[in-house]
Amino acid sequence: MRLEIVGKNYVVADRLQEVIEQKLDKLDKYFVDDVFTRVVCREEGRGRHLMEITIKVGSRILRAEVSSDNMYDNIDLALPKLERQIRKYRTKLDKQIKMTSQDVVEESEVQRIVRSKQFEVVPMTVDEAMLQIELLGHEFFVFLNVDNNRINVVYKRREGDYGILDPIY
Repeated sequence: MRLEIVGKNYVVADRLQEVIEQKLDKLDKYFVDDVFTRVVCREEGRGRHLMEITIKVGSRILRAEVSSDNMYDNIDLALPKLERQIRKYRTKLDKQIKMTSQDVVEESEVQRIVRSKQFEVVPMTVDEAMLQIELLGHEFFVFLNVDNNRINVVYKRREGDYGILDPIY
């Protein structure tokens, strides 16, 4: 496992770095290939510490984000989340392999799309897209960004502010 530990508005102590490396090494048993893991430690203010752990496995991304009073507690909170995601990911892959070999699938095991929707992609600014989210009461909005002439997605974050997805293709 290749590991990158980054502190944003937070100095990652050597002891914390050792603890993170030691605990994340336990996840190596789940992966056949070498995976890239990025840990971001950040101080949110008011004594809260945030830890984001992102593991890139092929084209898939596993991610856990936790917040507490203590950065050492965060690693203990994030690991079970990641292990659940890894087990779920591996179970789905195993099911896909079995499906292709047997060509027999029970209806309850198949995830399917139950609704398809088409819409017009309208050129607009990011500010206009954020206004559309509020007007429509949606969590996200897809639009053609007039600033870069690419399809973007503006989404509402848990904290109440906004994020933007700008794919590279």
